[in-house]
Amino acid sequence: MLKSRKFIISLSTVFTLAFSGMPAIASDDSHHEFKKNVVGVFGGFTNVDGDTHGTFGLEYERRISQEFGVGVIFETTPGAHHGDGTSIYMGLLHFHPWQELRVSVGYGKEDIHHEGAHSVDVWRAGIAYDFHVGGLGIAPSINFDRIDGHTAKVFGVALTKGF
Repeated sequence: MLKSRKFIISLSTVFTLAFSGMPAIASDDSHHEFKKNVVGVFGGFTNVDGDTHGTFGLEYERRISQEFGVGVIFETTPGAHHGDGTSIYMGLLHFHPWQELRVSVGYGKEDIHHEGAHSVDVWRAGIAYDFHVGGLGIAPSINFDRIDGHTAKVFGVALTKGF
């Protein structure tokens, strides 16, 4: 438990410092402005078979066009697998059909942290919507991960910054 608290505090500190150094430029059209790169920090929960644990992550998207982007994520769920914890590394394809709506599909690997650790395939489908406040985005999301015959629901909020 102490290890996950240190991780959360460290992650929060890094992103607070990173985002505080970025200028928040606000205009009436800022939320419709096309940004080629979007970085974010995610906080939420993962529920699998009735067990729910905190999940934290980092994300990056490179917009290819107004409608399409590619991205990568790293997520960790320290309490999963009876406290051993897991990490997910994933590539994603994003579709932006309307304003700040994002529909995503992806594939990656989940590492299970215990002695004799191993990786399993992860398939993801998800949806998010970016609300803009100044130069930052607040993006609630829900994702469904298919992992080793189980479906995990990952829900939470990402704080994003486009540049």
